[in-house]
Amino acid sequence: MATILCVEDEPGLRADLAEELECLGHDVLQAEDGAAGLELVVAHRPDLVISDITMPRMNGFEFLEKLRHDHPELAEMPFLFLSALSDREDVLAGIRKGGDDYLTKPVDYDMLTARVGSALRQSMRFREKKTTEQIKLFKALNKKAGRPQPATPAPARRAARPLNIVLVGRGDEDMWQLQQTLKDMGHRFLLFTSGRVYCEKAAGIKADITFIGLHSDDYQAGFTARSVAADKDARTGPVILLLPESLKGSINQPLNDAMTDVMEMPVASGSLAEKIGVWRQQAAEAALAGKRTA
Repeated sequence: MATILCVEDEPGLRADLAEELECLGHDVLQAEDGAAGLELVVAHRPDLVISDITMPRMNGFEFLEKLRHDHPELAEMPFLFLSALSDREDVLAGIRKGGDDYLTKPVDYDMLTARVGSALRQSMRFREKKTTEQIKLFKALNKKAGRPQPATPAPARRAARPLNIVLVGRGDEDMWQLQQTLKDMGHRFLLFTSGRVYCEKAAGIKADITFIGLHSDDYQAGFTARSVAADKDARTGPVILLLPESLKGSINQPLNDAMTDVMEMPVASGSLAEKIGVWRQQAAEAALAGKRTA
């Protein structure tokens, strides 16, 4: 299920909300005000935020404004206000401030369940549509790349031949850094924040290398790698586990046989280029050995 952040300054109500959402199968993060909520959003990238408005340090309106301003990559995250301010003008103010929905206190838990489910379904449809559009663009660029092009000198640090690279994981700082590095190197990449969506689409993508973060929005890395490995039509290339800097040195080998190697983040373009060369060479040798034994 989803990861939901609940921001509420009243401890009893916050605990009740968390318990209700956990009973629905969701993972729940809790914060006592907008400042603490912002830290959790940046660190964990939840699927949905439910926030009170009147809170100390940073109120709900300030929380949403700072989130959208300082972290535009998270602008698509659904944000629901939950407040005792129930007048029509209060509700309109919450929507005008950028909230995706507005629930009032005392909490109607049946209504909360319905609104949360609706927000999550809408968010999933949006991600799937965006992913489909990215795949179309990815394939179009591949076709264009296959046509004869005038020879031009390759810029420094750029790859001699652009690769098709798939990234699977939450859009955290490490993933954004890797995207920028791959872009600077001249590679084409396609990002999936949902492991489930990636597994469904993998058969239609010809990837030279696949990088998988420890967690996507719904799947863990080991499960994602095993699932796509079971699809005989999927062409993943070497599958590399991305290890965040906070876990540096804690995992020295792949989580399972479906993975090729582990790469600690962040990584410089020169080091990444060397690693890519090694992984590609290993994959070519393994393919050749397979043909010889066939």
